[in-house]
Amino acid sequence: MTRIYREQLCKIHFLDVLAKELRLKIHKLYKDPETAFATFNFRGQPTIRMQDILNHAIMRGLDFSSEDVKSYLLRENVFPTEDSEIDFTRFKKYFFPKLMLIQDDAEIELQKKEDFTLESFIKIAKQQGKLKFDSARVRGGGSEEKIKKLQQQRLAKDRESYVIDRLSKLTVFLRDKF
Repeated sequence: MTRIYREQLCKIHFLDVLAKELRLKIHKLYKDPETAFATFNFRGQPTIRMQDILNHAIMRGLDFSSEDVKSYLLRENVFPTEDSEIDFTRFKKYFFPKLMLIQDDAEIELQKKEDFTLESFIKIAKQQGKLKFDSARVRGGGSEEKIKKLQQQRLAKDRESYVIDRLSKLTVFLRDKF
């Protein structure tokens, strides 16, 4: 075990320090995740193994043992098991997390549509109380209660269709992303 762990830090804080130093080392050597992933990928496969990271030259520059790095990779579920492999997206998520926070154009468009729909719901809700009726208190051949009931039904259908539409778009987005 690494000396710092035994003498100064608890395991959780020790693994946090290890994660920061490992990411910093990878960021210093490789400016982008594509290059970093390619250097860890000795086999030319679309995935990398834990052993590819542990046997890499970058490990010699760290002040941590391979056992410590291995426990970090397993504890943080970078690799679910010792024999499992990770793809580029998962590699990028754990070693270049700041780049995963960048939103895609499709996600921005969905957010704009969601905001527009929310604004239209607010407008409809405000207009429900401001309906103008003729002298007979009817509009379009129906009573005030009937009109309000129809508007509420339409609003409920709009909300339901909005939720269904949003969930289907989100499902497609997640399938494409992962």
